[in-house]
Formats: sequence, structure tokens, C-alpha cells
Amino acid sequence: MLDLKVYDAFLFDLMGTIVKSQEEGDIIATPGLTEFLTLLQEEEKKLAVVTSASREKATFILNFLGIDSYFHTIITADDVVDTKPSPEPYLKALEELGVSADASVAFEDSLRGISSAKDAGLFVVYVGDEELADPEILDSADLVINNFYKLLKPPTKEGIILTDE
Repeated sequence: MLDLKVYDAFLFDLMGTIVKSQEEGDIIATPGLTEFLTLLQEEEKKLAVVTSASREKATFILNFLGIDSYFHTIITADDVVDTKPSPEPYLKALEELGVSADASVAFEDSLRGISSAKDAGLFVVYVGDEELADPEILDSADLVINNFYKLLKPPTKEGIILTDE
């Protein structure tokens, strides 16, 4: 179950989670991302990007998508000694946001990223196609979604709670 009211921070992987695909030089965000970020911003949640990409690449992509202003911090491969699957990137993001792991959610698309977030103590949402995912990914994630629209709907069979209503 993911009750957005319970969590203070939401940490997003870049490639595969924020970015759904890159086609012919165009960068395409995962469906529902902007709406979900807007909801989290309205709820005054702290947001971070945690990526193994370089700062230059992360900044370019976030600017291209027009979503850079949503994030309070960006942790890249340039900011840590050990990248994913080490928990260091997530631990650094939690420190910079000033939040605890048990009050935070990570959105990931790979086993390396899921391992990194889990080892840092976060609740982890796998963002990807459940039918194509490695069974180990599905076993490791706490929740599975294929787009962010799933988190914008009223409570569903997945147990997602968005409001107090």
C-alpha cells in the first residue's frame, strides 16, 4: 500500500523512470509524470532525482522536459563514490532532503536501482512493464506501476491512497 500522505519525500531515477524513451533525439517522459509531480508539489513533498547518469546529462534531460523546478536536489554519479547498486546515492539524497528513509519512496526501473533504494531503507515502486520485467525485480519491489497515472486515480485494487476522502 502506498499512502502518499504518510511519506515526506519522493525520489526518482532518471532513465527508465522519469524518461520513458528516447526516440530520434526526442525525450519522452513516462505518462502521468508531470501530473504526479504537480500533485506532490501541491502536497509540499520533497522531491529528488537519484541517477547514475552524469550531472550534465541529468540537467539537460530535466530542462528539456521542463520539470527541473520540481526537484529540491539531484544526486548524480558525479556526487558519489559508489553508484547504484550501492545505497550511497539514496543515502546522500535523504541527507540533502533532511528526511528519513522510512518516510521516503523511491521510483526505480532496474534491479540495480531497486537494490540501492532498498538497501537505503526506502519503500520502492518499480516503474515498468510488469509482463516484461524480470521476476526478481517484481519480487524486490514493494509496488509495481507502468505509468504515473496509476498514482493519480482514486484508491484502487493496488491499495494506493491519495486523499483522506
